[in-house]
Amino acid sequence: MTARQELAALVVEAPHSMDGYARDKFDIWSTQTDGCTTRQTVLARDGKDGENKPSSCQPASGLLVLVVRRHHGH
Repeated sequence: MTARQELAALVVEAPHSMDGYARDKFDIWSTQTDGCTTRQTVLARDGKDGENKPSSCQPASGLLVLVVRRHHGH
């Protein structure tokens, strides 16, 4: 099956209620031992020409390029 066929076979459901959802219940960017979040650590590690704000883990500039590879196995 081609990627186009797979996409065409996807079923999009109607939006569901967001009642009860609170983003702060999900600690997706956990703090690392250096005090930076996982997000900040990945940006510093994988980013190109990046600079952090002084005395901070927060990126001030840079470029992050992601390469997505499709697995062809079944």
